Amino acid sequence: MENTIYNSLIPENKKWWAYLMMGCLFILIGLWIFITPTTSFLSLSLFFSLALSVVGVFEMVFSIKIIRESKNWLGFFARGLIDLVIGTLLLFNPFFTMNLLPYLLAVWIMYRGIRALFFAYRLKSYGIKQWYRNLIFGTITFVFGLLIIFYPVLGGHSITYSVAGAFLLLGFFNFSKAYQLNKLRNRDKSR
Repeated sequence: MENTIYNSLIPENKKWWAYLMMGCLFILIGLWIFITPTTSFLSLSLFFSLALSVVGVFEMVFSIKIIRESKNWLGFFARGLIDLVIGTLLLFNPFFTMNLLPYLLAVWIMYRGIRALFFAYRLKSYGIKQWYRNLIFGTITFVFGLLIIFYPVLGGHSITYSVAGAFLLLGFFNFSKAYQLNKLRNRDKSR
C-alpha cells in the first residue's frame, strides 16, 4: 500500500510549485476580502468567478505536465476543467452569481476541504509526520463551508469574513502541501 500511495505522490512532487502559487492566490484573495469587507457583493462574486477560473487553469496545466508520470492526470484535468467551466459561467452571469454566491462558495470550499482531508490521509499513509496539518486545514475549511451553507443570510460582513477565512485556510493548506511535496521531492533526489 505504501508503494501505491508513494507512486501516486511522485508526479505531484515535481510540481510542488503549482500548489505554492495556488496558496499565494488563495491568501491574496482572503486578505483582499478581509481588507475590503464593505466592497459590493457584486465585486466579490466577480472576484470569486475569476479565482475559480484561474485555479481551474492551474490544475489543467498541472495535469498536462504530469501526463506521462501519473495515471491520475485525467482526474486533475477534470477537476481543473470543472473549476474553469463553473468560473467562466459565473463570470458571464454576475447577478445569478450574486444570488447563488453563498451556496456556490460553500460547496466549493467544502469540496476543497475534503480534498485536503484526502491529501492528509495520503501523507499519513506514506509516513509523513506533519500530515495532521493538512487534516486540520481541511477540517476547518470544511466547517467554514458548512457555516456558509447554514447561515447564508447573516449579512454581507459575516459571509465576507467566513469566505475570507476559508480562502486563507485554503492558502495555508496549499503552502503546507507544497512544502510537504517539495520535501518528498528532495528526499527522492537523495535516494
